[in-house]
Amino acid sequence: MTRNEQDQKSKRVTPPPGKGAGSAPRDPFAILDEMREAFKDVSAEEIEREVAKSVREVREEMRAERQANRKPAPRGA
Repeated sequence: MTRNEQDQKSKRVTPPPGKGAGSAPRDPFAILDEMREAFKDVSAEEIEREVAKSVREVREEMRAERQANRKPAPRGA
C-alpha cells in the first residue's frame, strides 16, 4: 500500500457522530480498535518502514531549523 493510499484510508476513519472532541468520554481503547481496523491490510513491516521514514523526516526538519536559528560564535573568543 502506498503512502497516498494510506493517507486516503486514514482520512476515512473519523469518529462517529457525537463521539468527537468535546463529547462525553468513551471507551479509552476504542481508538486502538479504530486504528487496527484502518491498518488491517498493512503489514507490520510496512508500518515500521513508514514510521521510521516519518521520524527521519521530522529529525531532518528539526536539525535544519536548529541550524538556521543557531547564532554564529563571537569572533576572537
